[in-house]
Amino acid sequence: MNCPNCNSEKAYKNGKEPGSGKQKYKCGDCGKSFYDSYEKGPVITKSKPVVGISTPLTIGDIRKLHDVDTRVLEALGKLKKNEFISKDDLIKRIGLRPGYPRLSATIDSYKEYYGKADSKIYWGHPDEIALLKDEGTLY
Repeated sequence: MNCPNCNSEKAYKNGKEPGSGKQKYKCGDCGKSFYDSYEKGPVITKSKPVVGISTPLTIGDIRKLHDVDTRVLEALGKLKKNEFISKDDLIKRIGLRPGYPRLSATIDSYKEYYGKADSKIYWGHPDEIALLKDEGTLY
């Protein structure tokens, strides 16, 4: 089960909704709670902070929150072979809004992860992108 907020694979079962009995999940990365996606779509609720307890942030936490390159690399590193996504899907996976100031510069620095065809951009595993570029399917 992937988190619908940050697409992390670290979601775990977190009880059931009283009354309906729907399975609840919580993300181990972003802390958001949600329900099974096949049950009326994902419902994201705000996680409640624990009063009086403060968890210190690491350098990696700060980078995940604020560094676009780190977020792009993390999302691209999760792409499996024979899996291709659009630029809009990549933007959703890294949690940025379209038009983010550094987005274009950042994306251009990862050319091995994408190829173009008929004015569409496809993101995928670098080995498969290179193969499709060698064949002339993508440029």
